[in-house]
Amino acid sequence: MTNNNNNNNNNNSNSGSKNQLQEMVGSYFLELARGTSKMKEENMEEDMGDEEAPTELNTINSSGGFLVVSTDKLSVKYTSVNLHGHDVGVVQASKPAPVKRLVYYFEIFVKDAGTKGQIAIGFTTDTFKMRRQPGWEAHSWGYHGDDGLLYRGQGKGEAFGPTYTTNDIVGAGINYASQEFFFT
Repeated sequence: MTNNNNNNNNNNSNSGSKNQLQEMVGSYFLELARGTSKMKEENMEEDMGDEEAPTELNTINSSGGFLVVSTDKLSVKYTSVNLHGHDVGVVQASKPAPVKRLVYYFEIFVKDAGTKGQIAIGFTTDTFKMRRQPGWEAHSWGYHGDDGLLYRGQGKGEAFGPTYTTNDIVGAGINYASQEFFFT
């Protein structure tokens, strides 16, 4: 019984902290909209520290023989024929998503979805198995183009959005204030 009360107290304090953060964020944007914000752009940059957002793809940690990363490290081409469900091409960014901001967001342009259209965008950890699509493994989340399903680390998708394919632009982001992933 004591354990459950402690968990409830922790949840209440976490909820309170989250609400305080949301109120602070909301107050800042309200002040900014009114033109009375005292926080200057220079101070915001100082608060961001040396944290950089990813600007290129990681050419070292990728799914090897199934894809080729371009020399500018901004695009990738799947080179296999996808004979098996585990023949996927996966690539991560060169740096983790920055956390010292309210929102982090990136987009992909699908130049060629291939014959099966099995494209995914999402978030993974640095220990992610690079032979699986985002969302199929624990600690990963992915929005898949071929079926429009959202996968939350269990290999089982749930209805989410439209399918996407060749010539589509798809985005993924993290809202740190609400602690949620989102896809566009």
